[in-house]
Amino acid sequence: MADDEQLFRMDGAREILEVSRGAVRIEEQITALEEAVVKTPSLAFDLARSLVESVCKTILTDLGENCDNMGFKDLLEAVYRRIQTLPATHSEREDIKQAIERLLKHLNEAIWGLSELRHQEGSASHGRDAFEPRLDRIQAEFAARAADAIVCFLFKAHRSYRQPSESIRFDYGDFEEFDNWIDEQNETVRIFELEYRPSEVLFHVDRQAYLDLMNSYYSEARAHDRGE
Repeated sequence: MADDEQLFRMDGAREILEVSRGAVRIEEQITALEEAVVKTPSLAFDLARSLVESVCKTILTDLGENCDNMGFKDLLEAVYRRIQTLPATHSEREDIKQAIERLLKHLNEAIWGLSELRHQEGSASHGRDAFEPRLDRIQAEFAARAADAIVCFLFKAHRSYRQPSESIRFDYGDFEEFDNWIDEQNETVRIFELEYRPSEVLFHVDRQAYLDLMNSYYSEARAHDRGE
C-alpha cells in the first residue's frame, strides 16, 4: 500500500467480533469494507449496507425469528421491535426512551442514506459506465463510519440486554456476570492437576440446569432493579 494511503478500521464493528466467536461472515464483510474504503471507494457503499443487513439478521436469528424473506426495511423494524435499548434501571423513564427513539430515527436516516448511496454509487449492486466518475474515499469513509456506529449500537444493546430465555444461540462466556456468580458460590472443580470453573462445567455437562439457574438469576436481578 502506498505511503499516503492510511489504513481504515471499523472499531465499533470489530467489537462485535470480540464477543461473537466464529462470526466468520461478518468478519469477512468488515475486512472487505475496511479495504474498500481505501482501495475501491465505490464498493464500500455496497459493503456498508450489507454489513448492517448481516448484523440485523444475526440479531433476529439469535432471538429465534425467521428473517429469510424480510426486506431491508422489515429487518430494521423487526430488530427495533425485538431488542431492548435501555438498561432495566431506565426502562420506565419515558423521557430517556424518547431520546433514544430520536437517536434511532436519525440512525434510520443514516441507514437509508447508505441504501441510496449503494443504489447510486455502489459498484457491486449495479453495472456502471466504464468511464463514469466515482466518489472519493471521503464519502466512502463517511458511509463506513455510519454503518460502524449503527451495527455496534444494535449488536451491543442486543447482547447486553437480551434475556436468556429469548436466546437460541449463545456460547459459554456470553453471560459473564452470571458465570462469575456461579464461580463465587462454588469450589473450583479439580481433576488431578487440572482446574475448571464451576460455571464452565455446568454449562457443558448440564445445559438445561445452566439455563434454568440463569433464568432464575436474571429474574431476581430484574425484580431487584424494580425495587420489588
